[in-house]
Amino acid sequence: MVTIAAGQTIVRHLTAVGHHLPYLELSRVEKHLEAAHDELKAAFDAIAAGEPYAPCPACKGQGCPANKNHCRSSGHVTKQRYKEIKDFLEN
Repeated sequence: MVTIAAGQTIVRHLTAVGHHLPYLELSRVEKHLEAAHDELKAAFDAIAAGEPYAPCPACKGQGCPANKNHCRSSGHVTKQRYKEIKDFLEN
């Protein structure tokens, strides 16, 4: 999981040496570090959403043929796709 430890380390360092940087606006730095953290978390979440969750319930992990491409022929699906396929197969 993405943490804010690096951002906190940067802020601590800048606070310690701030007297050498009289024009430094620490509040702006903190704001940008928070935004960077949010963007990194969004990127992490996007990667996690694409991770394989389980074998494809349609092909049992063998890879669906092109005409029934539930798993893009990979044999595995994401958590969201798993739920969709299970619902489709049960109806």
